[in-house]
Amino acid sequence: SQAKWKLLENFLEGLFDSILWIEVVEKNMKNEDEEIDLVLKNNVQSPFFQSLNSPVILVEAKNWAKPTPTKESRNFGMKCLTHKNLTRVWIFVAVNWFTDVHDDLQKRTWPMDYIEVLLDWSDIEDLLDNNIDPVNWLEDKIIKSLK
Repeated sequence: SQAKWKLLENFLEGLFDSILWIEVVEKNMKNEDEEIDLVLKNNVQSPFFQSLNSPVILVEAKNWAKPTPTKESRNFGMKCLTHKNLTRVWIFVAVNWFTDVHDDLQKRTWPMDYIEVLLDWSDIEDLLDNNIDPVNWLEDKIIKSLK
C-alpha cells in the first residue's frame, strides 16, 4: 500500500541521511518521464567512495508484500543510466527480495562501470542489529555487488 511504501521511503531517508558524508538532496524527484525515490549526494571522503566516480547515488524502494519482479529493478537501472554524468551507483531496496534469479542477469546487463546495489530487509536489519558503521556497511554492500 501507499502507506507502507511511504514508511519505507521515510525510513531510508533517515538511514541515508544519518550516514556521515551522504546527504539526501531530493525525495520523490519527479519530471515528465520518471520518478526517483531518493537522490543522495556522495560526499564520502574515503578513497573507495571517491573512486566510484558517482557524485550522486539514486535509490528506489519497493515495500511490497510479495517479492519484487526483476523487471522493476531493470526499469530503475535504465532510469539511472540516463543520468550517467552524475551517477555510476544506484541502490534498489526490495523488502521481500525478488521473484526470480536476479543477480547474474543484472550483472550481465549493465555496462562495466555501473554498480547496482540490491538490498532487502535482512541487509537493513544487519546494519541496525549489529551496530555497524553505516559507511563501512554501504561500502561492503557495494563491494558485494561487484561479485
